[in-house]
Amino acid sequence: MTSSRAHLVHAVLIAAGTAFLDGAWRPGLSAASPVRTPVPALEQATQQVAPANQASGPGSQAEWGEGYAEELGIHYPTGPGLVTQVVQGREGQWILSMTADGPTSKWRISFQRTPVRQFGETPASRIEQIVGLIQSNDPEARLFDREALGLRIEGLQGAPRLPGELIYLRFPLKSGDQSGNQGIYGFSVNLINQNSFLYGNVFTDQASFEAGGREAIAGILERIRIEPEEARNIEQGRRMDSGSSVLARFTPEVLRSVAEDSVPEFYRIYERAPDGSERELGWQQVSTHLAAIEAVEIGGPRERPGPDEPSGLLVVVTGEVVSEYPEKSITIDVERRHWLALDRSRERWSMALTPRTVVGSGSRRVETNVGQTSGETGIRTAPQPRSTITIIDSDGTPEILDAPSGSTPLLSVAEPYVIGRLIKASGTEAFNADWYALDRSEARGSGIRKRKDLCRPDPETGGWVLTTRGPAGSFVQEFDARGRRIVRREALERNGEEFELILERIDPTRLLEIYAEKGLPTR
Repeated sequence: MTSSRAHLVHAVLIAAGTAFLDGAWRPGLSAASPVRTPVPALEQATQQVAPANQASGPGSQAEWGEGYAEELGIHYPTGPGLVTQVVQGREGQWILSMTADGPTSKWRISFQRTPVRQFGETPASRIEQIVGLIQSNDPEARLFDREALGLRIEGLQGAPRLPGELIYLRFPLKSGDQSGNQGIYGFSVNLINQNSFLYGNVFTDQASFEAGGREAIAGILERIRIEPEEARNIEQGRRMDSGSSVLARFTPEVLRSVAEDSVPEFYRIYERAPDGSERELGWQQVSTHLAAIEAVEIGGPRERPGPDEPSGLLVVVTGEVVSEYPEKSITIDVERRHWLALDRSRERWSMALTPRTVVGSGSRRVETNVGQTSGETGIRTAPQPRSTITIIDSDGTPEILDAPSGSTPLLSVAEPYVIGRLIKASGTEAFNADWYALDRSEARGSGIRKRKDLCRPDPETGGWVLTTRGPAGSFVQEFDARGRRIVRREALERNGEEFELILERIDPTRLLEIYAEKGLPTR
């Protein structure tokens, strides 16, 4: 299967909001593409996004708001002319990006945490490393300013501030450029604690820098406040405890009730561009069953267990990718099965992807395989005392990960598909929780990484709204009063253009009508 075709397959699965294939890839995006944070995000994310063409930069303007990037522990200013977003880099690190794009001044500043690599390392020594690296790669880069930079600590007035430094370098925008057009690098390094720095990066051009950019950036740095590590750790611990508390409510009785509520849910998956145009990606059906573990095998035995067989929640996901090569009538069948023990102690899943050619003549239709079925099997063992996750691909190559142990909350691979129904069945009203989930994103590789969820009741529908910031992206889901998902929305960016990835509950007959109108093949 080609890489691009596999990407579209992932879109069908990603849109389910699963921990497994809620990876970094999104339709048409490279693995390094930033993931935009939806608004509203988590409880403390008061980020305001203003149109970038309102001003040349915030500078000394009075209309300041404030956002909070919890992953970095940074309170940051927002305002007209300033676009802010929290993105995740290739290595999984969180980055706060702030951009001004006005008629006379264009600049970008970003922040991320980096580890202290050597004992006794200081902001000054890290700055020296950065300058040396830049000048070795670009001999024309010239240092023209260096100053102390003490970022404020939240809750403390005046001194003390976090120790740090800021430097600026000037360099030709193009090698050998005789026009005098210069670019500006800026770097700041502040020591947050014994183990990490806060690393800032500024990029602009000399004209923008001199036309108010420097003052605007100085204003940003003056208004930045760093959450004390102790307070940040206490808040993170509180949300982790909340995650454990929520999962403790997913009792065997709750999982059994969800398993036996087997009415399937049918979804349309598509993307919507800023101009309102829509592109179909595929469809998906989700159903639940009470089943023995053997039922997880695709094409396996009966689903309902016998009286002496251990039972569990089986989530069956079938779907189809329809838009890779519609002119050739090629589609890709998708089937996933996730089994979770009723006591949540162990789980197992399987996946199969099958490319097909759809051939029709009048009312007659023939389906022909056009490629080999690829698949995957995953197993999480019960603690003995250690719990492991083993993932085996079509080639039989195993990958083994250690699962969190003890009181660390771990969301299973199956639960995100039915999270709304679990919330309903467990009597959960609202929560602001951190827990861990399996991340299979291409950019970072497999790992157990933190996922953040804010759940709040929706008084208009009697259901819930769930905002998720996962290992590889952020999205919002709406559920009805029964806990069944209505829609899932994710704001993304591709080649500088924003679009929205949507999974929306739909009647299958209406979906067939849409496909017929667009001339898309489907099985």
